[in-house]
Amino acid sequence: MQTEKLYYLDPYLQEFSAAILRKTALADGRFAVVLDRTAFYPEGGGQPCDTGTLNKLTVLNVQTKNGEIVHTVEGDPGDGPVVGKIDWQRRFDHMQQHTGEHILSGVFLAKYRAENVGFHLSAATVQIDVTLPTLSDEQAREVEDAANAVIFANRPIEAKFVETDELAAYELRKAPGAEFEQIRLVSIADCDCCPCGGTHLRLTGEVGLLKIRGWEKRKNNIRVEFACGYRALADYRLKHELARSLANRFSSPVELALPAFERFLEKQESLQRELNAARKTYHEELATRLLNEVAPVGGIRIVSRAFAGYGAADLQDFAARITAADGAVCLLAAVDETAGRSSFLFAAAPNVPGAMNDLLKRSLAPVGGKGGGNAATAQGGAPTADADGILATARTMLTNEIAP
Repeated sequence: MQTEKLYYLDPYLQEFSAAILRKTALADGRFAVVLDRTAFYPEGGGQPCDTGTLNKLTVLNVQTKNGEIVHTVEGDPGDGPVVGKIDWQRRFDHMQQHTGEHILSGVFLAKYRAENVGFHLSAATVQIDVTLPTLSDEQAREVEDAANAVIFANRPIEAKFVETDELAAYELRKAPGAEFEQIRLVSIADCDCCPCGGTHLRLTGEVGLLKIRGWEKRKNNIRVEFACGYRALADYRLKHELARSLANRFSSPVELALPAFERFLEKQESLQRELNAARKTYHEELATRLLNEVAPVGGIRIVSRAFAGYGAADLQDFAARITAADGAVCLLAAVDETAGRSSFLFAAAPNVPGAMNDLLKRSLAPVGGKGGGNAATAQGGAPTADADGILATARTMLTNEIAP
């Protein structure tokens, strides 16, 4: 006996009763349940399955297996009749996104003869792959406007089963695939008509809004990401809040927030250039002073120093000034007190014996740090703010190795 597919008869049905045809105990107390009728849509055609409850037990998954619709339930629903309840928020979201996919696909085909060759719907994203080599901002806006015009026109959506010999009467966006046991056509007046087994809305107006969020090249096609209905509203709320917060930060209207932010960035970049120049001057003076102050060990001058607020480029600049001197070694660290981490750079002039990568690894190992490099230069990090202690250990090890 085949399960009656109530989701085809009424995709708005949220609660139903059914008899259990078969149930099988699974691991962790779960049960696989086959019903005589169901409103739960099984995963297929790019659309995720419905979830909800059977006799107040959570329906975790719904799949079609060997021609049967199998409900994975968190526990034993019993032997008698069951009451199923659909997670309507999830179902309606899927209907909005799937109907929006039909509209967007129809518009792409009508305007650019671009076919939809892939549909991806998840809790986070909705995407279609269209056969276009490129997509410009202007084209995306044109498609988006046309799709929303279909939505705002509130056109009827029809879903019905047809026979093969009836297909000639329809202008199909694509031919039915071999996976269809029965051919079910979903039609939107003057927009789209194609075989589809998913759940859809009755009217395009229920999609609410369609917003293209972005696109990227995927092999020979363009992958378009979009959002419909409540997802589009959530996307707008997020971006509006970001824009409003940015405008408040710069005391400007929302429409002037971006220019204000760009001016801020330009000022920050100018200040950073001045800071970099000042640091280079400081590094030159500090390197000269430290090299003059340090006492040579076996003809080698070892300079060690920990800095706060330094990045990798700052350490590299200072190291270059130290190791430009004959017979010099530098053991440097940049400390991040907030994160409780330190970065290290060990470097040596060309004529210095020993391997900096080996010295760094031995110095960091006791505190769970890691590093790599070569005999002349090595870099690494460790989950500690006690950089001075590690530098002292490294200095002692190096001194013992090169002392006469």
